[in-house]
Amino acid sequence: SVVQIPQSHSDAERSEDAEHWLEGEREEIGAFFDNNVWKLVPIPSNYRLLTSNWVYNFKLHPAPRYRSRLTLKGFLQQKGVDYGDIFSPVVRYSTVRIVFALCAHYRLHTRHLDCPKAFTQADLDVPIYIKAPPGMKIPAGMCLKILKSIYGLKQASRLFHELLTEFR
Repeated sequence: SVVQIPQSHSDAERSEDAEHWLEGEREEIGAFFDNNVWKLVPIPSNYRLLTSNWVYNFKLHPAPRYRSRLTLKGFLQQKGVDYGDIFSPVVRYSTVRIVFALCAHYRLHTRHLDCPKAFTQADLDVPIYIKAPPGMKIPAGMCLKILKSIYGLKQASRLFHELLTEFR
């Protein structure tokens, strides 16, 4: 059967595959706590709270998997308050094609590297506080202080790039 991808947390709860989508959410939230991506703190009076959104996907390879990813609504960020620089270098496609052409010509082997929860490896450079994600219960008067970069933040790719350049 065809898997219907939910567009929101409430869609996921009403879905035929609700248990799978919500299990994906629990895994993501658990990984965030395990990796010290955030911590529970009282709501600060001098910061506004950002909000988050769940993005769902169904992956077939290497095995069928229901994927739930938490993203922050970075479009709500204010320059100079929630972020500074956002530049991150990217590779040109012509460069990638040349590298693959050279690998094919000289019969070199290529390898693929995947970094799970890549952006959440980089420490955040400014304090950011968020409301609890949809479906997550926290005590009244509390919020989550973000300690590491999360998908959706304007500065996320720059922070991850800086982390990678430290390993040179």
